[in-house]
Amino acid sequence: YEIRSRVQSTSAELGATATFEFGRILSRTSVGAQYVRHHRNELTASGTNLRPGGASVIDAASQSLSQSYSETVTLGSYVEQMFGLNDRLFLTAALRADGASTFGNPYDPALYPRAGVSWVVSEEPFVPRVPGLDNLRLRYSYGAAGQQPTPGMRRMAFQSLNVNLEGQTNPAVITIRLP
Repeated sequence: YEIRSRVQSTSAELGATATFEFGRILSRTSVGAQYVRHHRNELTASGTNLRPGGASVIDAASQSLSQSYSETVTLGSYVEQMFGLNDRLFLTAALRADGASTFGNPYDPALYPRAGVSWVVSEEPFVPRVPGLDNLRLRYSYGAAGQQPTPGMRRMAFQSLNVNLEGQTNPAVITIRLP
């Protein structure tokens, strides 16, 4: 068995944040994008019935060669808006959109919303000071997240499936066409 692989990953991220104050109100807006490309090219050589003293696949009586290639590209972007009041109460809303080559073609990007509220209770004048407790923050948030399908999958359905049939030396290939 001899395997030679070439794996290349490329990623880029870009983000920006703008902060403004309007009296007691703080506003922070963030936007960003992310690009990830993963490329894999693999060559596999194997042999059976190695001659006596043989040390490589070339010395085998029977040889086989296979190649596999995969490439996935993911592009995501987000926008987040946070408002703060008196540096104690914070409201946040965000939306992320992700698209990936493994979603199939054509595809709709997946959307992931997020919202939250946070209150720094220990900064309120009506809360008594407790020794050893410097900061008490109450927080509630809601969000959605996801994971892109693995290559060869589309909307959770198989595009191809390799099956070994009992008693057969060669695998069968079943292809299911999706709309």
